[in-house]
Amino acid sequence: MKDVSGNYSKSKRDHSSCVRQSETPLIYVLRNDLGLKGAKFGCGLGQCGACKILMDGQAVPSCRISVESAQGREITTIEGLGTSDDLHPLQKAFIEEQAVECGFCVPGMIIAAKALLDRNPCPTDAEIRAEMSGNLCRCGVHDRVVRAIKRAAGQPVKLPLYEERDKGAGELLPESSSPPLSKACHHLLRRHPILTRGFESTQMAPLPSLPGRLSWARTSEPLWP
Repeated sequence: MKDVSGNYSKSKRDHSSCVRQSETPLIYVLRNDLGLKGAKFGCGLGQCGACKILMDGQAVPSCRISVESAQGREITTIEGLGTSDDLHPLQKAFIEEQAVECGFCVPGMIIAAKALLDRNPCPTDAEIRAEMSGNLCRCGVHDRVVRAIKRAAGQPVKLPLYEERDKGAGELLPESSSPPLSKACHHLLRRHPILTRGFESTQMAPLPSLPGRLSWARTSEPLWP
């Protein structure tokens, strides 16, 4: 065992940390030693993206990076992108597009999006989806994330389908209306038609593949490819 030192960026300030075990996953040092709680521990296998940080500008899962391999590298966590008083454009865009449900995956999403926009300032929808394929969201806000990234990149953003429906009437859905189902729900309903029982909303329409059932019919695109 040996001492390992690394420099970590938080709110544009440098922090140093000495640890005894060089094989310790970086996320433990960030969260437990440095108090940087933005990176979340999810799967521990580098597959969910919740713990992503920037290492020399590349988005990497901190659960799979040892502190020894991080020695001498520039590490930036979500805390280093902006503050509550001075949000990063991506953070603003995620708020404006409401690309948050429970919020657990969002720090990793924003970190991955930051790496993408630094490398490609004007990505296409396909490029965004491909880049974000390593980030999982159990709440199903994938479409909102794509819109948020496009907004941060200064690209035109389409209204959600449930807003477009009432755009001609000059009004959005009333607050009392049931919200449309997310794509994740749509795919779940296709796989388990029994779950569609009880959804009696005007925002639903019969799907050919689910005769006699009701589901959100205007979500034909896949999730992350």
